[in-house]
Amino acid sequence: MQFDACTKCGLCVKWCPAVEELGDTVVSPAKKIQLLRKASKKKNLTESEIEELKRVFYACSECGACAAVCGSLIDTPELWEEIRTEFVEQGMGPFGKQKVFLTRVKEKYNPYNEDPVKRLDWLPEDIKVAEKADLGIYVGCTQSYRQQKYLILTLRLLQKLGIKFTLLGNDEWCCGSPLLRTGQTEIIRDLVKHNVDAFKEKGVKRVVYACAGCYRTSLIDWPKYYEVPFEVIHITQYLAELVNRGYFKLDANKLAPLEKVVTYHDPCHLGRHIGSIYDAPRTVLKAIPKLKLVEMKRSKETARCCGAGGGVKAGMPDLALKMSIKRLEDATSTGAHTLVTSCPFCLTNFKDALKETKMDLEVLDLVELFANQLGIRAD
Repeated sequence: MQFDACTKCGLCVKWCPAVEELGDTVVSPAKKIQLLRKASKKKNLTESEIEELKRVFYACSECGACAAVCGSLIDTPELWEEIRTEFVEQGMGPFGKQKVFLTRVKEKYNPYNEDPVKRLDWLPEDIKVAEKADLGIYVGCTQSYRQQKYLILTLRLLQKLGIKFTLLGNDEWCCGSPLLRTGQTEIIRDLVKHNVDAFKEKGVKRVVYACAGCYRTSLIDWPKYYEVPFEVIHITQYLAELVNRGYFKLDANKLAPLEKVVTYHDPCHLGRHIGSIYDAPRTVLKAIPKLKLVEMKRSKETARCCGAGGGVKAGMPDLALKMSIKRLEDATSTGAHTLVTSCPFCLTNFKDALKETKMDLEVLDLVELFANQLGIRAD
């Protein structure tokens, strides 16, 4: 039905970051649909035709920009994932280094091939984790093994405010996002059931996510496989809630002024994929005295993708880098010297792009910026 709904208007073409960087309209949503229509009418595909299909359908960060402008309301990210799942089931996918995700998650419960019993090795002694609590924190594989300092800042911030929380620790498994985005759905239900049951045993009523990808997966994908009995909330929403409740007006928790011009990048998984988390991060930034927030021309619903999503960072790293550089150019054009975001994958891709371009730009996580203004450090 969604294939038939495409009117071939071409509006999606000019919004597609892959088309912009590759200069090839065949990777655009409308052309992808046409290509698959043709392929579906054939009894047998040649090896070159299969490779072309894979190249076209995996050269996509699933940012959802095309869905945001589609007059026929086609849910393209969902559609591309269903097609990728079909590719995997028929032995045609995934693409490139994406293939290692499934084996690693099966064996070690994370896509980084790290030791699962070391998932909590980063936790400092000063952070006190409750055995059971109403509030649970889902760490995520990336922050467990690659970006621990952001989580340390998050937990120290909550502890300073007197908020009790619990963690799954070594019992936390991958949320399944890397597998879902690349069509490898074989073990998703097992991952979901394990994480949900582990949180249930902890007695949680709300789970805060520091990773945009984990949050999107838990909010949208997990309920398709297993009942989720707790509220799912992203850290930017939670901080905005605390700001609005006056937590940072207390004498002991005053935010230091910050005379800095910043711009904010909206992660696709927080914005277009769920259609809502635009105001929360801006509420948090505006709570910092003297900080000036300037918007990029493309922000919120029309924000340009960082390039790391949909498995592109692993499968087509050159494309991911080009897309990231383009977004950094958007940021520098505002006159800001600091780019803030709320996604570990956006952070990684932006910092890789900075190494490549040497732009005069600082890239920070929103929690990092906010916690530092409260005098909280990760070291």
